[in-house]
Amino acid sequence: LADNGLLEKFWKLCEKYFGYHPENPNIDDLTACMLLTYASVALKDTLPAALTSYVLKKKNDIVVFVRNLMDNVLYQDAYDALSEKVDKTLRVVSRIRDDLKKDADKSKDQSAQLLDIANCDAFRELDNVLIDWALDQLNDEILDAQIDGMNLAQIAEQRTAKSCHFGNVYKHEYQAIKYAYQMMKAVSVLEVTNDIKTMVADYQNQTYLIDSYYRWFYSAYDSMEDTERFSQVRELIENMYSFTYLQKVTPKWNQELTDNLVADTGLKSQENFYRNYLKAYEGKNRVIVIISDAFRYECAKELMERLELDEKCTPKLECMISGLPSVTPVGMASLLPHKELQVDNKLNVMVDGHRCDKLEYRNKILKAQNEDNVALAFDEVISANKEKIRELLQKKNIVYIYHNQVDARGEKSASENEVFTACSEAIEEIHRLIKKLTNCISAPKFFITADHGFLYKRDKLHEFDKVPFKREICIYSNKRFLLTTQEMNEPGMKSRVMAYLNNLYVTTPIGADIFKADGGGQNYVHGGSSLQEMLIPVI
Repeated sequence: LADNGLLEKFWKLCEKYFGYHPENPNIDDLTACMLLTYASVALKDTLPAALTSYVLKKKNDIVVFVRNLMDNVLYQDAYDALSEKVDKTLRVVSRIRDDLKKDADKSKDQSAQLLDIANCDAFRELDNVLIDWALDQLNDEILDAQIDGMNLAQIAEQRTAKSCHFGNVYKHEYQAIKYAYQMMKAVSVLEVTNDIKTMVADYQNQTYLIDSYYRWFYSAYDSMEDTERFSQVRELIENMYSFTYLQKVTPKWNQELTDNLVADTGLKSQENFYRNYLKAYEGKNRVIVIISDAFRYECAKELMERLELDEKCTPKLECMISGLPSVTPVGMASLLPHKELQVDNKLNVMVDGHRCDKLEYRNKILKAQNEDNVALAFDEVISANKEKIRELLQKKNIVYIYHNQVDARGEKSASENEVFTACSEAIEEIHRLIKKLTNCISAPKFFITADHGFLYKRDKLHEFDKVPFKREICIYSNKRFLLTTQEMNEPGMKSRVMAYLNNLYVTTPIGADIFKADGGGQNYVHGGSSLQEMLIPVI
């Protein structure tokens, strides 16, 4: 600028539009003035007194200019670099922290300063002030903490809104705060009834959210680069989920649940899925049935929210009760058309005398019901082009598509901690499949369901979480159920009889714990009798 004789004109423009006219103007000083003037509009009296001399008079023009700089895709990185330089050079956020600490030491109300900080997005480090404050509230279980009437979840939502410049930088931290708060709040007010039908209704309406909050918290936590400062909150969440929520709900559920699952719960039986939902469509319009392994109820609720946003779609969600044990062989067999199921002592399941443990066998069973029925694998359909899909489904009546994302990841010890990632991917994949099929063929009717649900807890189980059992009367053992030749009346377990078990008892832990068994894979489990394992969604 100086070489071209423009520098003097530049400073005159700065004086005209921004009111910047010191005796010795320079770029660093101009930058500090503009950013601190912009920040002062939100920070008000929270701006440290030592920095007020940087605030220029023409605030409105400066706010418009700086906001355009922040929001412009071409210049956002430049703004971030300038903002960081000003903050470090003048210790802007560091001074604000010092002032907050002084006020805390004097037991002064900090709500006004916190509101100013929550309204300001000029400097990246301001988010860390808010995050640290929110974590202090959660660590002390102060769930009524607010800033200007906003609770912790609402503050987190405000700071991650598109209008907040650094919101995306701390997206995972704010999400973890939001879902930790919501889970802790929900558990703190949870009341568990002894009536099974009410328990089922409560779970469908609101209690399922505790499982969702827990899942969403860990999804955010696992996405952070640095989780150290969330360690205490994570421990609180884990203990509250495992030892308060699950231990409140699961034992009561098991104490009231008898062999007569349908009468107890008032729900349709998973074993009658084909009869209840599909029989009416035989020989008529094409119906697509997507069966996702271990796609539990709370995941179906999240998928429902997506489907409800599609104006072409009119979804509704119902619930079935699974059989016991709540495992893939029994659940997958129950969803097929049949007159009779039989389960032997090695957990082999027969549908009207036929095997059903592979896709080819399930295809035969469906075709025996109606030649125009077919069973397909998700991967085959999702990877096919429009012509191939039309070829696969041409003149087909009832189409079963088998999807396996959650169970495939959760069943392996090496990947069981990725099960919540798998849940998100399953929701995305099923939604994508529905959209793809409706674009390729005439498919007005879909059913989405599962073979079973699951329980997942992040921390390694302690010895007191493992129920010992008499091995001599047990002919099949699993971490969440046993097949036994006689009823077991030991503490911590309950035996039930299912019609298809050939005079065997299925015995499950009364709580959310597991049977003492060798091997890994103890965090992701299913087969037992909990709401999370047995309530099967039908969208």
